[in-house]
Amino acid sequence: MVEQNDRCTGCMACKYVCPKSAITMQESAEGFLYPHVDKSLCIECGLCEKCCPIDKPIECDSVFEQRYFAACMKDRKRRLESQSGGLCDVFSTVVVEKGKGVVYGVGFDEKWNVLHKRATDIEGIKEFRGSKYVQSNIENVYKTIISDIKDDCVGRIIITGTACQIAGVKAYLKQKRQTTEKVVFVDLICHGVPSPKIWREYLDAEGKRKNLINIKFRDKRFGWSSHVETFVYKHKKTHSKRFTNFFYMESISRKCCSMCKYASYKRESDITVADFWGYKKADMPYDSFGISECLINTKKGESFFNACHDKLNVVPITKEQCDQRNLNSPTKVDVNQRKRFWETYQNGGYNAVNDAFLKNKIKDEWKLSVFYVLKSIKRLLTGK
Repeated sequence: MVEQNDRCTGCMACKYVCPKSAITMQESAEGFLYPHVDKSLCIECGLCEKCCPIDKPIECDSVFEQRYFAACMKDRKRRLESQSGGLCDVFSTVVVEKGKGVVYGVGFDEKWNVLHKRATDIEGIKEFRGSKYVQSNIENVYKTIISDIKDDCVGRIIITGTACQIAGVKAYLKQKRQTTEKVVFVDLICHGVPSPKIWREYLDAEGKRKNLINIKFRDKRFGWSSHVETFVYKHKKTHSKRFTNFFYMESISRKCCSMCKYASYKRESDITVADFWGYKKADMPYDSFGISECLINTKKGESFFNACHDKLNVVPITKEQCDQRNLNSPTKVDVNQRKRFWETYQNGGYNAVNDAFLKNKIKDEWKLSVFYVLKSIKRLLTGK
């Protein structure tokens, strides 16, 4: 049977292959979901271990020659609302515009928790725009993906997630002997997945949930390379970098992120996307609306990417130009700082870690608001 360990990614594949529903996902002290086995129900069939991708090699396409592109959405207004170059939004749009397509992306529930959701139209995929810097609950994918695969009335399906989430879904479908011919898997070059618990407590401590309409984790109106959170209410917007500062401390990400085997050019997805920080190497001008890099990992991914070209500006790039840290190794973590963070949290909660670790890093929100207005005026006048 599966057992909780620091390498567990929380992909949930083990839960859904269990024939006796002996596995439930329970939240750890750090706010991450881990499998818990009810031994009174477990029949020791071994399916959970057989399905779990932790100790298995990455199942990449070793025959297809990986290709690399810089790309961005032609529609600059929509790109401003998306992350990077807006590739995932384009992919989703193409799937639903052709009819009978299904998109699985990351959005919010009514309490602003982050989770995977299913959409079949343009209105539904709007919520998937923009990165969410919290580990998403992926249960909704497992609940309906097989039904969509079996349904002859459903056309193309696209699933976007972190590399470990994609690996979990693929392992589950393989165990269930489901074809993935009409499924396009898109993964992200990942820095690490932050704690849903810290996210919840941040929202509560700062009183940000009330009358909230939308959240942008990286508001591009501050510039593509900036990382400012914007909270949209009916009659106002507020800006902050508090959760961002927690994220870049590398202390609130899941333990497995510091040993991630998916921080590699070997990908289980059909397409991999990320910010294209190598634009200088490619001698490309900075674009404040954002540019993505795109790794094409399979023939299926290549075919789908080509079908999206009319909505994209695309430039071929080299492997060297697309290279970035998390394609070569996991994010480095200061183990002692991480330990201090969680000990402080367990003793005093969110306010204690906020005071202990962010006291000298927090910018006044009114300064961010002024900067936001100035940036907006500049973009309005110059179009940049």
